[in-house]
Amino acid sequence: MAMVELAKFFELTSDLMGIVSIDGRFQAVNTAFERILGYTPEEMQGRPLLDLVHSADRAASQSQISQLLANQSTTIRFTNRCACKEGGWRQLEWTISVADALMYCVAHDITNRTDNLARYKLLADHATDIISRQTITGQYLYVSPACYEVLGYHPDELVGQNRYDFIHPEDAAHIQKTIAQLDQQSETFSLVFRARHRAGHYIWMEAIQRKLYKLKDFDEYRLTNRIPSSLPAISAGEDQRTTDQSATDQSATDQSATSRQTAPSPSERALQTSTQSSSTAVSEIIVVARNVTERVLAQQKVQQFNTELEARVDRRTQELEDSQKRYLELLKLEREGHARAELAKATAQLYAEAVENMQVGLYIWQLSDVEDPTSLTLVATNPAASRLTGISAAGIIGRRILDVFPALVNTDILETYVGVIKTKIMADLGDVVYSDHQVKPSIFAVKAFPLAENCVGVSFDNVTKRREIEAIQSDQAAQLKILFDHSAVGLGRVSPKGDWIQVNQRLCDMLGYSMSELLGKNYRTITYSEDLGVSQRTYEQLMNQKVSQVSYEKRYLTRNGDVLWAYVTVSSSYEASFHTSNFRVSTASTSTASMSRDDQTSQDAVYFIVTIQDITRRKQAITALKRQKSDLMTVNMRLKNTMSQLEQRNNELDQFAYVTSHDLKAPLRAIVNLAGWIEEDLGNQLPAENKEQFDLLKSRVLRMEGFINGLLEYSRIGRSHQSSEIIDIALLLEEVIDSISPPAQFSIDVATPMPVIKAKKVPLFQVFSNLVNNAIKHHDKSNGLVRISAVDRGDYYEFSVTDDGPGIDPAYHDRIFTIFQTLRSRDDLESTGIGLSLVEKTVKAEGGSIGIVSAEGAGATFRFTWPKEPHVDSLEKETLA
Repeated sequence: MAMVELAKFFELTSDLMGIVSIDGRFQAVNTAFERILGYTPEEMQGRPLLDLVHSADRAASQSQISQLLANQSTTIRFTNRCACKEGGWRQLEWTISVADALMYCVAHDITNRTDNLARYKLLADHATDIISRQTITGQYLYVSPACYEVLGYHPDELVGQNRYDFIHPEDAAHIQKTIAQLDQQSETFSLVFRARHRAGHYIWMEAIQRKLYKLKDFDEYRLTNRIPSSLPAISAGEDQRTTDQSATDQSATDQSATSRQTAPSPSERALQTSTQSSSTAVSEIIVVARNVTERVLAQQKVQQFNTELEARVDRRTQELEDSQKRYLELLKLEREGHARAELAKATAQLYAEAVENMQVGLYIWQLSDVEDPTSLTLVATNPAASRLTGISAAGIIGRRILDVFPALVNTDILETYVGVIKTKIMADLGDVVYSDHQVKPSIFAVKAFPLAENCVGVSFDNVTKRREIEAIQSDQAAQLKILFDHSAVGLGRVSPKGDWIQVNQRLCDMLGYSMSELLGKNYRTITYSEDLGVSQRTYEQLMNQKVSQVSYEKRYLTRNGDVLWAYVTVSSSYEASFHTSNFRVSTASTSTASMSRDDQTSQDAVYFIVTIQDITRRKQAITALKRQKSDLMTVNMRLKNTMSQLEQRNNELDQFAYVTSHDLKAPLRAIVNLAGWIEEDLGNQLPAENKEQFDLLKSRVLRMEGFINGLLEYSRIGRSHQSSEIIDIALLLEEVIDSISPPAQFSIDVATPMPVIKAKKVPLFQVFSNLVNNAIKHHDKSNGLVRISAVDRGDYYEFSVTDDGPGIDPAYHDRIFTIFQTLRSRDDLESTGIGLSLVEKTVKAEGGSIGIVSAEGAGATFRFTWPKEPHVDSLEKETLA
């Protein structure tokens, strides 16, 4: 709805309004151009702004616009003459601002005002009374030549000066009080005062004052205060007087403006606080003053005579008045005094309630010692101050400022407060960052204003969240700009006509155009001919608001003529527009009528946001993939046949290993049984040497059986599928240690915490069991220590099994993982030489690795890794994918 009202305001406003591109051409104008200059919006579309400007004003207008575009200012204001379609010129006052690479222009027709000002000035220049135009603070903006005849000053000597500098001090205070209560005065009011002549003496003047209003505030002010519609008003820019009618007036105005900005007079500073309460609708005062010295002196003499006569009459009358009359008079005075006291009490109560309930914090400090800023003492505060700072008002009234806010020490804030008290001038301290043991770090917007009795009022608001939001918004805007400029995809904005109005460098690089070449080019000119149909259909859908966003694939033609495949996403950016139709007027009687209107609102596309991704390589890859698809299907069939054959071979191998182990173990069992029977039959007759040979025979048979079992187990590693499960390593190690049953003098230390992983339990159990068993079996002492630890390495865990045994020479580190290899004679230590080779093959089958860190005589550490994602499970996922 807000956009509808803006569109209606744009079309129905009396001022000329338009949008101009950076190159100076109109993009859109309102109907005021046709009413004032005679040009329709269609005639103004694309026309340069400076074509309308009078040749004598063109250079100055161009200079102002150039400064605006060069970022020397954010808004400019100037006047010039513009040509009417039917002939003639209109004096226009322009206000232009820049945003989003466009100039937004508002022009006000001041032709009649300029003519009127010239006539008024001519009348004022020949008047015998002194006519002047002043600000509400008393600064002269214009003074008629009669001031020389009356006061001896030339007009140029007074323009820019403050009238209170030329008024008797006793009268200046009364006038300042009257101006401070400007809203309570009638629209025209009179003041009598003494003005200083250039020669030094004072002249009595009678001045008739009349208010002038700003147009932008006048309508609201008139309705609020019931001001007659015939009263004068001035435009918001009239006080600048930028017309070309009088060079003298221009110079005086510039001098006045400079005086206002750089060096306010003492009288003007004294009025600064009091005039703030005046209505913002009153902009200036017109003053007509004449010399009434003779009349005032005569009135003074008459008044003195009347005073003396009245005094004599009063003395006589007083003696004759009866006590009843005196009683009535005293009673009346008492009632009036009581009424005034009640009014003052009510006013004071109203002010107190306002201070208590306002949302801005307030502290009032009183300066005890002018030379000591730290003597500022808190005399009053309001609830908002406690809420904003977190400091309770109870207990701080009467305390010095550094006792309440200790962090202000060594800052210039105290001197600023003292300066406000001394100069009686308000100070805006801006944003102040403060924190102490009571106040959390916050940002406060602080202002200080003077009060009576060496007091200063400090108003403040906590703007921390507001500043944080502003900083975030600023960062977001900067980040969005960086994202647009440095995006890896092409980005741009397209006008409703299909022309590129903004592009990033990536889009230029993709299409081979420079940014200046691409801007203004229509998207159709760079679209591949066969894709124009789909592009046009998409454009029509967006323009008809059937969709708000469309994504599709199309081909572009680069600057070199190459074809670029692109994935394009187009989004519409809308704003509401207002359309009026079917006004209906019906008259019920001769004195009353009613009018109704059917309004429609719609959304007009302002521009389109386009995202372009280069998918040329993807298209080429898809084409290549299609060609390879049949080849892959053939290879896949071959792989299936190979996997089937491999599975058959594995089954045959398992059957062979089982039969072989069974056939090999059968004679071994027979040998063991036969040897046992012989020993039983011979009993004590068996010589010791023969018994030792029988024991050796049985040990060799058991060794051979261990070889066969190891070979069978070795052949099955990696070929049998086992399900993974959640394993607590600490519990698993308890089972391993319990199954080994280490000697009581051996210590096995398990570091904590141990991880919980998903893995196949049996292989992991066998690895830990073999490593711990080896550490105990090959230890050179009857008592020893084995430590087991784990480290998280990201995608896998690294486990360590460390012993304090004899260690292994680095020369044999590779040999120990070879099947059937042992470092000691099997007669010295019974071993198959398969254990570590089984460990290595098991670890590698699960996707891990194993190694040893050892030196002879320094113990040994076996480290192996185990993936967090089970190896077989990962292969299954890849196969399914």
